[in-house]
Amino acid sequence: MAQRKGRRYPAGIDGAGNSLTVVEVSYPKRAPNNARCLPGTEYVLEKAHDGRVVSAETVVRLCQTEDQAEITVSVEPNRIEVNRNGGTQAGYFKIHAYQLSPWRPVSMDDCSFYGSGEHTLEQWDFLTLRGEAWYRSAEGEEVGICEASATLPRYLIVPSVAADAAELEKGRGRLGSCAMSLDSSGKHGFVTWGKPDPRDPLEVKLLQAGKGVLLAQVVDAGRTTAPARSWVMADHLEVWMGSRLEGAGEDEVWQFGIPLDEGPVQVGYGKPRRLPVVRRWKANLPDGRAATLLRVELPPQPNQYSDGLTVSYSQGEQGRAQKRMIATSRVKRGVGSTMGRSGSVLIHNSVDDHVTCGLVNGALEITGAKKKPLVVPEFPVNR
Repeated sequence: MAQRKGRRYPAGIDGAGNSLTVVEVSYPKRAPNNARCLPGTEYVLEKAHDGRVVSAETVVRLCQTEDQAEITVSVEPNRIEVNRNGGTQAGYFKIHAYQLSPWRPVSMDDCSFYGSGEHTLEQWDFLTLRGEAWYRSAEGEEVGICEASATLPRYLIVPSVAADAAELEKGRGRLGSCAMSLDSSGKHGFVTWGKPDPRDPLEVKLLQAGKGVLLAQVVDAGRTTAPARSWVMADHLEVWMGSRLEGAGEDEVWQFGIPLDEGPVQVGYGKPRRLPVVRRWKANLPDGRAATLLRVELPPQPNQYSDGLTVSYSQGEQGRAQKRMIATSRVKRGVGSTMGRSGSVLIHNSVDDHVTCGLVNGALEITGAKKKPLVVPEFPVNR
């Protein structure tokens, strides 16, 4: 197929000292095809050393489809960004940003909207696996389309990446960069009980490692193993799951209390048919801190339409009271609509679609990018 090289975009220098250039390559127009990608434009990364090109590979491929979205591509030092905007009354926008060398996803903004009101917005930082979502119903407060307004309901997304939880446990491994993090500062997680304290070195890492499997890692230097008056006053995880619909009852909204130390799972709310199965182990971090890890096999959601999930960590006050709770949403007891959602709800948006993870020196780390090249739009086209 004939092709024509167009603009050349200087893209700085990578960590290995290679000079980076992105070359735009155009292909002849063909009849759109929504079943497979017919290249329309490709962006090829050239690496040069000592004035000589040492490699050239396609990093972004724009396909010829019936999707009429407006697409712009911009190049900055060691970075390429693809911006898509489709639809007017109902539509979406999506912005991908990738580091060029080594190739890895950096961030993504994705929003789906209907009319001038209802929208769901997700923002991902793939370097920290931090995902946030905002949603506005048709009856919600008046804000701009796809605006990340502080007045809208917001939650953090526990990332979902296929990982061998059994292997991690067998090797007494730990969670590294392939997990989201909560702390006591009030900046990383919602403090739903007590007050934020940026001086508290607490760190909680969370990952959905497969269907129904939650991995949690807690590093809390101030915790105590002294007997508590009740499970509520002991250091523990809480998992809320079930229906996010208004008025959902106890058969559809569940709260589980999971002690950090050995002990039975407690039901704090609802009437679940099954309890989570929990396995625990200890691991030492490279900096000498001690971590407690939990592998939690969650029961199935109440029904096929339920996708609610909020995870929180409760710090006890020497077993006498609750000191602080840090959660992935501002969940309220028995109110399903205040839960977050289990993973991404927008198409082609799961972390597992973008990053790869694996064990590195005993820790589950981000090891690379899932997509190379980045093909736009995703196939099959079903926006």
